[in-house]
Amino acid sequence: MKHVTWMLVTGCCLLVAGAFAQPAGDDMTITPPNGKILKLDEAIQTALEKNLQLKAARKGASAASWGVKNAYTQFLPSVNLGLTYARLDGSTLDRANAFYNFVNDPNNAAFLPDELRRNVRPGAWRDSYGPSISVTQPIFTGGTLLANVSVAQAQDLTAQANLSNTEQQVIYETQQSYFNVLRAQELLVVAKDFLQTAEEHLSSARKQVDAGLRSKTEILRWEVQKANAENFLARAENGLALSRPALNQVLGLELNTDYAVAPVEDLPLSIPATVDEQIATALRKNPGVQVMEANVDLAGAVVKVERSNFTPKVALAYNYSWEANNTLKLDSYKTWSLAVAAQFPIFNSFRDYTNLQKAQETKAQTEELQKNFERGLSLQVLQASQNLDLAKKQVALTEKAKAQAEENFRVIKKSYEVGLASNLDFLDAQNTQSQARWDNVNAKYDFLLAKTALAQAMGVLQR
Repeated sequence: MKHVTWMLVTGCCLLVAGAFAQPAGDDMTITPPNGKILKLDEAIQTALEKNLQLKAARKGASAASWGVKNAYTQFLPSVNLGLTYARLDGSTLDRANAFYNFVNDPNNAAFLPDELRRNVRPGAWRDSYGPSISVTQPIFTGGTLLANVSVAQAQDLTAQANLSNTEQQVIYETQQSYFNVLRAQELLVVAKDFLQTAEEHLSSARKQVDAGLRSKTEILRWEVQKANAENFLARAENGLALSRPALNQVLGLELNTDYAVAPVEDLPLSIPATVDEQIATALRKNPGVQVMEANVDLAGAVVKVERSNFTPKVALAYNYSWEANNTLKLDSYKTWSLAVAAQFPIFNSFRDYTNLQKAQETKAQTEELQKNFERGLSLQVLQASQNLDLAKKQVALTEKAKAQAEENFRVIKKSYEVGLASNLDFLDAQNTQSQARWDNVNAKYDFLLAKTALAQAMGVLQR
């Protein structure tokens, strides 16, 4: 009778515990109170619109475009309106107007013709104003203006390439952060199942000890198991708590913005089959390659600018002015001049020569950096491709290990129920099952991250 009672109590307790030990369902979406669910493509679109780093890159590209327009304006004439104002002290004014005062002195009127008196103007005024208009038109600059255009165009290409590179990086970081949230959610489910199972078996062990069917060591073992499960759960909760603000940061949202992320099974990316094809695609499409090419063009344009310092410069200068008088009205004598100004550099303390040498060495340095970048990119693609192959294998291995662990747990559980397996065997089987589920979740998202890393290295991440 005692043996039958032990079997019934044990069986009932383990059936209840087994019900709680089943893995969670496939739906890992945690819906927030506001009911908002964010999909991956929506997250990417949000990041492309609101990411602060990307906004800065767009401003830089816009500024570089204006720089090209500015370079072309240097071919146009410059027109300036000038105005001079002067105020003289009394003694200086008297000396400047000594002849004018003599001519207009009534005492001298009998000695001077009226025509002379009418045509004599003051030599100075207490307050005088002198307006003028000047126009300067470059005629020949030895290629300086063309070189400046080349510099501006190269800077524009660099900014546009940096913008494309930043867009790819933002898409990559968005996908990475999105997958990390999904990973954290699934690991949290595994941890909760683990803790729930440990709590149920601890409760069952206590009932069996109270009935005199088990020793107190059973309780101690399940208490240790529960402590491990709580630690497991704390790690999972911390991972989820950190992953959400990280995603919001990439999206350009407030760090505490709440929403659910929709599950993702795979990424619709077209990856070439061989590593050589992947490297060729990267060297053709990766925005970083365009950045390096633009940097080389920029360095070459700077060399042109420095060479232009050795050539003569010719400009046309025209000036139209009104003689200064005591009013702002344009009513005084008018004068104009037209001049051609030429400047021939002869010696400039070797400054132009050293600047040219510096520019040429900088260009050579940039070309070497370009070669190094392309080699490094090829290595990055190779490593990303190998990581993707490994991640794919890990998914298959963990799927198999998960199935085996679940089957082993089912067999050990039945054996434990009829007294053919020890408590340690049952604990090991449960730990193995939980670890297998944990590893499978990590392997699945490691695969997605490896895939997006390869696409990012190739420069083919989709919007």
